[in-house]
Parts: sequence; C-alpha cells; structure tokens
Amino acid sequence: MREELSTPASDPVALSAMLHNLGFVVVKEIEREIAQYELSGAIIRFERYPRMDPLVEVEGPPDAIENAIEIIGLPRAGFTVGRLAEFVASYELRTGERAALTAQELGGDHDYRNEDA
Repeated sequence: MREELSTPASDPVALSAMLHNLGFVVVKEIEREIAQYELSGAIIRFERYPRMDPLVEVEGPPDAIENAIEIIGLPRAGFTVGRLAEFVASYELRTGERAALTAQELGGDHDYRNEDA
C-alpha cells in the first residue's frame, strides 16, 4: 500500500502559484466527486468522474479490505491494485469511448495523456 498525504488548501490559486514557483508542472488534471467512508478499519472511497465508470477504492489492512469488499457486495474480481490510468484504459477498451476526467475533456479537449492519470 502506498502512502497518500493530503492537506486542505483554502486558496487554490495561491497554492498553484507556489507549486509553479517551485518548478512543478501540471501533467494531468482530474475533476471528481468523492464520498469517503470508514468501515471496520478500511477506508472506502466512491469516485465519480465526468465520463467514466464510477470507481470504488478500498484501502486498509488486508483483512479489513477483504471484509469491506464482502460487505459492499461487488464481485471480488472487480477489485484490483491498478492505478487510475489502468482503470481509464479498461473503460476505453470496453466502451470504445474516450474517458473524460475533466469537464474540459467532455468537450473533446484532451491536453494531457491518460497514461499520466
């Protein structure tokens, strides 16, 4: 399991300027709605993107993950350790349609490669 760190940002414009000044370059933008829950030691996150299948992510200790997946009731085979780029590729292969991770991409403007998701 890889560690993910987060912090609130009350001024996204200032944060963007700070990152730019430090030399960071945007390689991918993602717009999603997230609902996150805790269940018996596991974190379950439901993610919805502008045009792609909903994503359910389960994190935590192995036993808690397996218990949460069983309670959710979705097939275990549908849960993988894949990254978002793999989920995007699977959606595109199955539907023949380009995934949209931003409202801008819904309009056909794909500035970034999905492999960088």
